Amino acid sequence: MYRQIRVDPANTSLQRILFRDSPNKPLQDYELQTVTFGVNCAPYLAIRTLLQLAHDTESDFPLAAHILRKCMYVDDVLTGSRDLETAHRSRDQLINALGSAKFELRKWTSNDRSILDPLPVEHLIDSKLLNFVEASSSKPLGIRWNAQLDMFYFSVKPLAIKDSYTKREVLSAIAKLFDPIGWLSPVIVVAKIIMQRIWLDKIDWDDSLPSTTAHEWHSFVETYQGVNSIQIPRWVKYVPDCVAELHIFSDA
Repeated sequence: MYRQIRVDPANTSLQRILFRDSPNKPLQDYELQTVTFGVNCAPYLAIRTLLQLAHDTESDFPLAAHILRKCMYVDDVLTGSRDLETAHRSRDQLINALGSAKFELRKWTSNDRSILDPLPVEHLIDSKLLNFVEASSSKPLGIRWNAQLDMFYFSVKPLAIKDSYTKREVLSAIAKLFDPIGWLSPVIVVAKIIMQRIWLDKIDWDDSLPSTTAHEWHSFVETYQGVNSIQIPRWVKYVPDCVAELHIFSDA
């Protein structure tokens, strides 16, 4: 995405690098012409460019402009519609609006095949999309989504089953439990309670866990793989006219 955005020529002198193809060639001085990885303002420049594109194309592509403002996560488009006609129009407008700025959309996926049928096969997230359960999977923002079933799901690696564990190993395993939205909180809180007990055991990092705590951790490790059987519907049956309540629990 960054490489598709040109920097104002007045500022390219601030993006200078020394480079040569081999040690036998003299060093050359270059100015980078596009948004550059590692520059603090790069993410802002990329997102600001999308917002400007929304403004510039809104008269021709109003649906796309709304999506660019409200449904983007850097270079990922996460959007949908309540009817297929609007979804088709949104797809076409997005392609045209982003294409006008040389942002070519790739890795398309959808829970309805008609959205994907007009697209080139090489633009889909998988050429076998919607034919097989695994082939129809994607990872928007690290969350796995099965488009065919329209379900979110988890694919966790099994934790090592051993005769003994150390505090260091348990903490390392807990740190690797990926749950950005909090759907696995009822599972992960068990692991954190066990870690709390390990601290109360007052053992060193590389000491083996006491038998009672080790048994609890061993039971958690054995049941953790069951997370892979969890499926969460993407659609929560919300429609514009229904009454919804949001219950939020927070720290003081």
